[in-house]
Amino acid sequence: ELGELFAMRYASAAKDRELRRVLPLYRILQALRLGLLRSQWSTELPPKAKERAELAAAATAHFNLALQVARELPKPA
Repeated sequence: ELGELFAMRYASAAKDRELRRVLPLYRILQALRLGLLRSQWSTELPPKAKERAELAAAATAHFNLALQVARELPKPA
């Protein structure tokens, strides 16, 4: 993934050893934020609007991404 490649190159150039540990949490936060925004936008449209269903589907996809990344986090010792 291009975003991950960029992040890893940045971490190497900045000598940031913690970025790799924090990046999954940032991905979860961003996915939840985008899902919430699309969910809110969908409720502002008329119930039969085509865009409402599209926004609701996008919100669900973002929430599912957050869940997937969270499930991939290492378990605490």
